[in-house]
Amino acid sequence: GNNSMPHPNNLNTTTILNTSLAKYLSWSGDVTSLEEHVKLSILQEHKLNMSEELLVSRLNKKEKYQTLFKKAFEKQENPISLLNTQKAISSYLRTLLTRGSYDKFIEGDNNAISQKAKNGLANFMNFGCKGCHTGMSLGAQNLQRFPLKKRATIYDLRVNVELYPEIKIIDYSFPFENKGSFLGQGETNRFRVPILRNVTKTSPYFHNGSVEKIDEAVDIMGKHQLGLHLSKLQREEIVEFLKTLEGEIVDYNYDEYYKGEKNENN
Repeated sequence: GNNSMPHPNNLNTTTILNTSLAKYLSWSGDVTSLEEHVKLSILQEHKLNMSEELLVSRLNKKEKYQTLFKKAFEKQENPISLLNTQKAISSYLRTLLTRGSYDKFIEGDNNAISQKAKNGLANFMNFGCKGCHTGMSLGAQNLQRFPLKKRATIYDLRVNVELYPEIKIIDYSFPFENKGSFLGQGETNRFRVPILRNVTKTSPYFHNGSVEKIDEAVDIMGKHQLGLHLSKLQREEIVEFLKTLEGEIVDYNYDEYYKGEKNENN
């Protein structure tokens, strides 16, 4: 069987959208290629937890896969393999690029985003967010320390404190309880900088998913990375800018594809 186990560090699953733009693919920054990431996703105990043998035997049982693998890797004697599965899934992931109104704006359409979003973009640039959230992806190009600045604020994000009379001691190295005790690369509090495209749709936030709301995440970043107490308006403007990074997901019509396959075979 391939029953998965929970992740030992309670890590938050990151979006696969725009990951082909990323230099680092894991929270610790140890994974740097899509192919490697796909391999780990298949093999690791807390992910699909499948052996290479199990993967190959399952794919071989389906005629449709035999046909498709032969077509994609036509020069190979045994096209169904872990390596070819890695290549195939990675090729698919590379197509999952999303465009938002932000892209239209930077390409010259001044009316593509609202004035409030423009103010948010100005805040994003002026406060220094862009220093880490760089590149087309607005993130995943580097590893950074988090938190940079220790502030007195600790966010108690439990829904109703009344239900938790026993207050546990919170790990004060983070502005929220560090469930899973993950401390980034080599336990140095260095983490992959998240991609901000579609960030308003990919809650929860931070390495262990402790923060649900984008507004809170922006507040934490202001305080603990930039040492700034952002006003309510500044946070709203930044969130409005982040919404312009939402984009349509690439859609595949499998039926059309297979209809094409059938017609070719006739």
